[in-house]
Amino acid sequence: MLRDPVRLERELREIALRGVVECLMKDGIVVLVACLDATHLHVLAQFKDLRPRQRLGWAKFFATKQVKQYLNAHGAAVGNSLELKLGEGIWGKRSECVPITDRQHRVNVLNYVAGHGKKGALVWLNARLPGRAPSI
Repeated sequence: MLRDPVRLERELREIALRGVVECLMKDGIVVLVACLDATHLHVLAQFKDLRPRQRLGWAKFFATKQVKQYLNAHGAAVGNSLELKLGEGIWGKRSECVPITDRQHRVNVLNYVAGHGKKGALVWLNARLPGRAPSI
């Protein structure tokens, strides 16, 4: 990034995480788990093609629009410290996408991403996972 990392307050993180997950699911992508802390997003999903970086980029663009709309409507009320210039987003460029190699790899990644909740990150879990309910 050419600028300092953007740090999202908890309320804005919730909007951004919901936006990313919503956009991916509307695009037919099965999201298993996603988490967002003040500066990092992790997503474990089953992409329907070989373009996960582009699809995630579109979801991040969609989430940025939702965050900006919220700030335009409620900026003063949330005590917003986020200062974005015209055309700036809230994400870094070119997400790293790592293909899952086998079942154990998938379980490890799922536990890694979901485990961020213990460190204060917001976590979204797919309700179709055994014993899980969607939450943020």
